[in-house]
Amino acid sequence: MTTSALITMLTVWAIVTFFMLRFLFKVIKTPQSKDNSQEKQKTIESVHRPDHLQLL
Repeated sequence: MTTSALITMLTVWAIVTFFMLRFLFKVIKTPQSKDNSQEKQKTIESVHRPDHLQLL
């Protein structure tokens, strides 16, 4: 592998890793709203219930 190809590959890896970590930390640091978690729990419960119990 030539030197210029190696430099290009490492530069691209560094840029991709930087943005991946940046967005990962952004997602991790964003607080989850309580309303959203309650809606998510309702959705999970409705998915796991059989259809004949959802009508009750």
